[in-house]
Amino acid sequence: MNEDSTGIPDIDHDLLPPAPAPEAFWEDEEDDWSDIPDIDPDLLTPDIAEILEEEGEWAEDIPDVEPDLLTPDLGDFPLTDEPELVDELEEPEVEEEVLPEPAIFITVSPDKMTAFLTIEQEPPDPYQVTVHDIQIALTHSRIEYGILHDRIEEIVAAEQYPRSEIIAEGRPMVPGVDGRLEYLFSFAEGGRPKDMGYRVDHYDLNLLRNVSAGDVLVRKIPPEPGREGMTVQGRLIRPPKLRDPRLPQGKGTLISAENPLELVSEFDGFVRLDRRTFEQVIVDQVFEIYGNVDMSVGNLDVEGAVNIKRNVNEGFSVKATGDITIHGLVESCYIEAGGSIEIKGGVIGGLQRATIKADGDIAAKFADQATLVAGQNIFIIDEAVNCTLQAEEMVVVGEGSRLKGAIIGGRVSAGREIRTINSGSDTGIHTRLRVGERPSLVRRRRTMESEILQQEHKLTQLDTHIQAMTEKLLARANQRQARAAQMASLQTRQSELYQRVKMLMEQAREVGLLSEPDETINIVNSEIETTDATLQRVEAHINSLEKKQTQTVAQLSAEDQETLNKLQVARQNLSNKLGDMRNLLAKQKNRWSKEARDLWRDLQLSRTDLETVHSKIQQLKDDDALNQKIEQALPQMEAERADLNKLMTQMKDELEVIQEEIAAAQRTPPKITITDKLWPGTEVVIRSQKRRFSKLEKSVSIQHAIRDDDEEEYILVRSLLNNEKE
Repeated sequence: MNEDSTGIPDIDHDLLPPAPAPEAFWEDEEDDWSDIPDIDPDLLTPDIAEILEEEGEWAEDIPDVEPDLLTPDLGDFPLTDEPELVDELEEPEVEEEVLPEPAIFITVSPDKMTAFLTIEQEPPDPYQVTVHDIQIALTHSRIEYGILHDRIEEIVAAEQYPRSEIIAEGRPMVPGVDGRLEYLFSFAEGGRPKDMGYRVDHYDLNLLRNVSAGDVLVRKIPPEPGREGMTVQGRLIRPPKLRDPRLPQGKGTLISAENPLELVSEFDGFVRLDRRTFEQVIVDQVFEIYGNVDMSVGNLDVEGAVNIKRNVNEGFSVKATGDITIHGLVESCYIEAGGSIEIKGGVIGGLQRATIKADGDIAAKFADQATLVAGQNIFIIDEAVNCTLQAEEMVVVGEGSRLKGAIIGGRVSAGREIRTINSGSDTGIHTRLRVGERPSLVRRRRTMESEILQQEHKLTQLDTHIQAMTEKLLARANQRQARAAQMASLQTRQSELYQRVKMLMEQAREVGLLSEPDETINIVNSEIETTDATLQRVEAHINSLEKKQTQTVAQLSAEDQETLNKLQVARQNLSNKLGDMRNLLAKQKNRWSKEARDLWRDLQLSRTDLETVHSKIQQLKDDDALNQKIEQALPQMEAERADLNKLMTQMKDELEVIQEEIAAAQRTPPKITITDKLWPGTEVVIRSQKRRFSKLEKSVSIQHAIRDDDEEEYILVRSLLNNEKE
């Protein structure tokens, strides 16, 4: 490409499309021009377009080309004959501006309960993130629950680029609470020595838990349901299944009728767990010890019976409300039963002595250095050596024809009979036999007489109260008609006063006398002073504006003129109000004439009378209410008196039974029977006679009774056999 004298470069025609034949091109202006090929504007440079325009060839037919699509002026490029440069000028590259695309990441926590949002964009401006973009990202991550829409809008509005921002939160699953059993007895301290504070009692190991009938043993706590959860991806999380235990009902227990969630004891006894499964609660009335009562068992205190397979060692105690059976020996210990006691092995008390008490019978193979107290009978198979035996009925030592039974030393007393084979020993040991004494009957009689006296005193006080209340009710009943007439009169008076007060109130309202005269006048004066002060301030402000207008000799501003108009209107209103208030004050001062004051005084007196009448009516109503309470309480007190009388009758009947037992005991001759030997040194007391035997007697049977008027006193008569002097 060369440049001529005009400065226009030569065109390489090889770069142009082939031109059509001239005769075909210019043949006719109206011919079809569709065969003429279009020139691609992109292939033309600005210089070429100028050349064509100057030469007038195709200038009008060249389509407009967008300036942005044109290449820079060819003059800016160095001219060269190298074809590579021409190629570059022929195909220029146009670069379009590309906006940065944000990167939105959604991450989910391992437990699927939280979703996090992270937004990245380089460069950060301009901000290209929309709420819709974030929602699409959430949808792609399958986030559908707990989305924080408000937070998304805040992030977009503030053009933030969060990193690990919480964008969705699931609903956590709340597990329920399993049902459970609350045991109201505990074996936690079982087998441990009892802590006495200042010392530890190794003899008390707390092995038993005694219960009474109706005691609550186990209480069921029902399960508490939980709450389902939901992950951010919409997966339901169900709480685990709850445990609903059953009450461990076993022998001797019942499900409470009042509360089906409670297990109660059926009867008195001791509670334990089933030995096989340890799942059922059992209440037993027989506590069995398969070994000795020693340090491994400790002291026993049982609600029920006790069965001990072996021995009771020294120093321990066994208490039971029922019977006690001991298959072995009893050493120096304490045993007490609400029933009977059977000791198959015998009692060896030693120096510490053993104490055995029973409300029923006591039976033992033998007894040595022991104290036995029975509410009924004492039966000893072999011997009682240096023992204290006390029975309300009989003491029998020895079996039938066997010659082993003997009472050697000690004291023996019985209410009805003492029977033994031998009494005393050849060594002359002092042995005391007493029969005919019933101390328990005497104690019962004295206790019953004391209780009867207490109940009689209580009954006397109750009779006094009932009599006083009855008299009061009778007196009020006699005044009932007068009280009714008084009530009717007061109610009529109350109605009249109410109507009068109402009428006077209407009159006072009409003339404005609903308040005190001085008070009303003071209120009006205060209002007048306030209104007058306000009016003066308004006048001062108006004068100030008018003076301003006069001095400036010009019109006021629109704002000042509007203020002036408002102040003038306010001045007129305040003036009218002030005039009305002064007229009202004059009326108030003139209104409280003598008639008005009389009306006011009459109204106050009527109100006072109405309050007085109302107070009297209320007092009568209170008296009537008190009478009603007395009328309601009187039957209850009479019922209580009837119960006391019934109790007194029962106690007197029981006292008669006791007295009959005492009389029967007096009628039944007490006796002492010794079937074999009565050794010297034996002292015998039968009701009121005492004898000391100093001679060996064989087959001696003492059956003697002397009736005495006072069974509580005993006359000891000492008589010596073989005509020995006293």
